[in-house]
Amino acid sequence: MRKITLVTRTGCHLCEAAANTLADLDVDLLIVDIDEVAGLERFSHEVPVVLDGHWTAEEPEAGRVLTRLVAAPAALKKALRPTLWRRITGKRPKGLG
Repeated sequence: MRKITLVTRTGCHLCEAAANTLADLDVDLLIVDIDEVAGLERFSHEVPVVLDGHWTAEEPEAGRVLTRLVAAPAALKKALRPTLWRRITGKRPKGLG
């Protein structure tokens, strides 16, 4: 199951919609409130943000951004699809971990 982090903010209607959509998908979802956790300030004006993998305070720069400011179900599903390279080869391109 794919690990995803959703960076949210309390009272954000887009964040709530994104959380509901992602909860219905087959992902291991970690929801992080940007105002309660240090290290995510760079996303302050871009929530909701969907990151690939589970975000940790020990590695604040880890997790590739899949999408920002998006809550539409179709757009979130598209952002979670594997890249064309991964679909063809079954692995990530070099330099992406």
